[in-house]
Amino acid sequence: RHTRTYPSQPPPATAATAAAQIVYTDIIDFTGATGDLAAIDMDADSTGDFLFFANSNTGGNWSWVYAIGNLSAYGYGGPSNQFAGYLGALLPYGSALDSGDLIGPALGFISNATNVGWLASMYSSVTYAPFANAGDKFLGVKFLSGGNLHYGWIRLNCTVAPVTYTLKDYAYEATPNTPIIAGDGVPCATPPDIVSATSLGPTGEKLKWTAESGIDYYQVYY
Repeated sequence: RHTRTYPSQPPPATAATAAAQIVYTDIIDFTGATGDLAAIDMDADSTGDFLFFANSNTGGNWSWVYAIGNLSAYGYGGPSNQFAGYLGALLPYGSALDSGDLIGPALGFISNATNVGWLASMYSSVTYAPFANAGDKFLGVKFLSGGNLHYGWIRLNCTVAPVTYTLKDYAYEATPNTPIIAGDGVPCATPPDIVSATSLGPTGEKLKWTAESGIDYYQVYY
C-alpha cells in the first residue's frame, strides 16, 4: 500500500495562499492507482482530514475509488468530517461539483460509520458514481478545525478503466460555518499582454490580447 499525506513539508512547487478568508493549497498532482491511499490535511495541522483510496476486488470484476472522512481511531478525520453526497441504490456517492457550485449547509453530506463515499466505480463493465471519467470535478467537504466547522473543496479527477484518482488542489473557508464556492481561492492567471490598442475617440479604446487557456472571463480596469 502506498500512502501520501498533503501538505507535509511541501516541495518547492507547492504553494498555499490566503485570498480574503479562503485558504488555498496547491500540490504537485498526485495520481493514485490500485492499492494507493492518500490523505489530505485541509488546515495543515499535521493531521489528515480525508483519505482517498483506489482498489479492486480479488475477482477483478469490481474496481473503485472512495473517500473516507472518519477514521479517527487511526488518526484521520472524525465524525464531523464529511463529503457532499447522497445515497445511491446500493452505496453512498460523493457529489461531483462544478466550479461555481455553492458548498454549505444546504448540501446533503454523507454520514455513516466512517463517512465513506464512493467517487468512481466499475462493476462488471458498468460505470457508476459521478466522478468516473468526468474530468476535473470538485468534492465539497466540511471538517472540524480548532473545534470549529469549516466548509471547503477538493479538486480531483477519477477514472475507472484503469481505476485511478488524481488529487490536484484544495481550499477551505477560514471563517467557521461559512459556505464556500467550488473553485474559490484559486489564484488568477497572469494577466495577458496587450497585443494592440486602438483609440475609438475620447471615450473608447479597443484592446486586443492573447487569450489564456482555462479562463472563464476577464475584467478590465482603467
